[in-house]
Amino acid sequence: MIEELLDSQYVALEKATDDYTKAHLLYTIIQIKISEDNVSTVNNNLYPEIKRFITLYLSGVEFLEYGFDMINYKSYVDCIESQNEQEQFMLYEYLERKLTAYGHTELADRALNDKIRLKSILLLKKMNYINWPRKLLSILFLYSSVSFRNLFITTFLFFVTLCFIVLPAPFPSWGIFEIRRETISDNYFLNLILTTLAGLLQLDGGVVVIPKTPWALLLQILGKILVLMIIGNFLLQEFFRKMKYNL
Repeated sequence: MIEELLDSQYVALEKATDDYTKAHLLYTIIQIKISEDNVSTVNNNLYPEIKRFITLYLSGVEFLEYGFDMINYKSYVDCIESQNEQEQFMLYEYLERKLTAYGHTELADRALNDKIRLKSILLLKKMNYINWPRKLLSILFLYSSVSFRNLFITTFLFFVTLCFIVLPAPFPSWGIFEIRRETISDNYFLNLILTTLAGLLQLDGGVVVIPKTPWALLLQILGKILVLMIIGNFLLQEFFRKMKYNL
């Protein structure tokens, strides 16, 4: 029964003359295959059909009347999310490229977010006790490069971590930094936040962090380099995105 229904859809797909009709027929075929487990494996290779649907849908709505020429992004998600994570990543990458080429910049950004999400999941699955620092840094750079909001969240988390680092050590022998802090507010936590922020911005009255060991100095250097790299990576990716959209 399902095989006969698919055959009739494929026949209609072959007879269709415009891309918009072909896209809708192909979407129906894909959804039938997704919902039915008893479709033969030979006829159930969705990856190339989803790529074809992405292209047909974009080209099909290009010349529709006003109000009908809007892309329903959920239609793409319904198809792509049925695949394994590696294929989802590749399909979202393909979708982002096609949306950019057709000038749908906002939807391209959504596809980019989904691509980054899948890439992060793939990196997490490959993480082990040996490569976790490199994988974690990759995820951090990926996440922070997507948007200004993500960059702000990353920077805020770094600031919170820095506030914990400059807290007095519970035991003097544990301290690897000498912390010099002025009292700007009688409220301890407000004073902690303000002086840490002032120190981060190299302002007068900010906390002064003096490393006690070579390792502490190296940690301080790496922390500053990391922040500069995250911001620089965001600006570079944003530049490439602007260039890509303007081509």
